[in-house]
Amino acid sequence: MNYTEAIAYLESLIDYERTPAGAAAAKGKGSTAAIMTSILTAAGHRVGLYSKPHLISFRERIRIGGELISEEEVAALAEEMRPVIESACGGDLGPPSFFEAYTMMAFMH
Repeated sequence: MNYTEAIAYLESLIDYERTPAGAAAAKGKGSTAAIMTSILTAAGHRVGLYSKPHLISFRERIRIGGELISEEEVAALAEEMRPVIESACGGDLGPPSFFEAYTMMAFMH
């Protein structure tokens, strides 16, 4: 799986961010996380940032030490996660959402 295929796969999952309820969730959490990341980085810590939504590239959502997750890592993690996601699709809770999949990707990264 390459980066383009990985993004297409992730975007095929249900995305509650694109619903009216998801779109109304902006309360400054991303800004607060970015500010805290800046403070901790300035203090010499290596910080991971997991945020949403992305503005230009999905890679903006997962960062460590200020560096975006690489396209290769997105592709590799999506491929590694796919069997887990597919096996959960038949469960009582329904298929995992885009948010749940990308949260798993962030933890794995």
